[in-house]
Amino acid sequence: MILFKNSNIRAQAGGGSDAASRAARGAAHLDGVQPGWQNQINTNTLNIAHSHRCALGQVYGTYGAGLSQAHVGARAADLGMVAMTANIDAEYRALTEAWVQEVEKRRVLATA
Repeated sequence: MILFKNSNIRAQAGGGSDAASRAARGAAHLDGVQPGWQNQINTNTLNIAHSHRCALGQVYGTYGAGLSQAHVGARAADLGMVAMTANIDAEYRALTEAWVQEVEKRRVLATA
């Protein structure tokens, strides 16, 4: 179920960049506001298009709560937390994979 297809956040964010760099910025942002956030993510169910299974949803309960509590606001698209292109389904798949990689990177670093 995709919940963000009609989100205004895409338009507010402006600009575009690839999913991997956007997810990296989002993950770095979460590192600053919620250290250890990666330990709350179930990568098997992670789905950036879903308000409860996205990174913010898994850490804060819902995407909307995470926007506020993580101080994301209109930067959600730039931080890889919401799609912003016309090819929205493909973008959400790419963002989800990029977020899985960011989670896994942090978990490897924590065990090194």
